[in-house]
Amino acid sequence: MNRKEIKLVIFDIGRVILDFDHMITCSKLAKYSKKDANYIYDFIFNSEMLKEYEKGKINSLEMFNIVAFELGLGITYEKFRDIWRDIFFLKEGIEQLIYWVKNFARVAVLSNTDEIHFDFIREKVEIIKDFDWLFLSYEAGCRKPEKEIFEYAINKTGIPPGEIIFIDDISEFVDAANQAGINGILFKDINSLRKDLEAYLIF
Repeated sequence: MNRKEIKLVIFDIGRVILDFDHMITCSKLAKYSKKDANYIYDFIFNSEMLKEYEKGKINSLEMFNIVAFELGLGITYEKFRDIWRDIFFLKEGIEQLIYWVKNFARVAVLSNTDEIHFDFIREKVEIIKDFDWLFLSYEAGCRKPEKEIFEYAINKTGIPPGEIIFIDDISEFVDAANQAGINGILFKDINSLRKDLEAYLIF
């Protein structure tokens, strides 16, 4: 394998490009609910409802209505949206690494995400505009580790899977990419990722 054979490097967003903390959302919502932050976390982030939202099967207002009813929230959708979205922090060193990769291959994002979160990311994270493709679960109608989201990326780019690298911090998702024929890299830290990528991109 050498750099001529890798045409595309796909990055996950969460824990790879951006760190995030869902407990920020849960703690803020708890101020408007009789439920505590741990209950709220479990209700939202361990739910089938969230998977449906991330697949675009329910829209943002429908998701809000479900959450507001369960938690007894007396807040507007606009207030909820502001609480939901502001949880992200850019990982130190990742921008430089992405721009280095762009010397050798095209770059894309593939993420389990939702409309509110990604609107915030698009607005606040400058480097997002420099990706060649954005493969987002709520637009694709499927999410990792489903094989369909990897097939979606392959079909959209027209690049053979053997010429694609996919980077994620969750081993199950890396394994799913491998099963689709894509070269998966498990993200551990920036320095390790640089070394892993050099093995593919540099003679």
